[in-house]
Amino acid sequence: MEFVDTSAPPSAARVLQARERLLATTSAAAVEDLCRRHAVRVLSLFGSAAAPMPAPRDLDVAVGFELGTRGDVVAFGNDLMDFLGLDELDVMDLGRASIVARARALGPGAVAVFESEAGAFARAQMVALGMELETAHLRQFQLRLMAGQ
Repeated sequence: MEFVDTSAPPSAARVLQARERLLATTSAAAVEDLCRRHAVRVLSLFGSAAAPMPAPRDLDVAVGFELGTRGDVVAFGNDLMDFLGLDELDVMDLGRASIVARARALGPGAVAVFESEAGAFARAQMVALGMELETAHLRQFQLRLMAGQ
């Protein structure tokens, strides 16, 4: 278990404790059960708590649901908040996220928390980063258009 800085603001300490609970091997069966009940394909931790930063304000997680299912991100988020005992939780639905947001949630620095089958996280990561790379020129073109160039 990692050291939790008790000099950090109370909310940051709660975020770091929730991060440790989410990643702890002792919680693995409970996290797997939660993810399977909600038809989760991949769950990742990203943002400031993934680093971890000394005083993160919240816990950022990204959830991708199994293909062909209608995942309920609100129900999943509520159940995850209950499990973690933390209200400072931001949940990104990878199926509805933008290309850039998806790449940030699955890219370097992201921590794979759950995958429904071996390699699911790596495949989602490769797709997200590949799409971001392949569409970068389109985002640059759009910015030039908006700037009147």
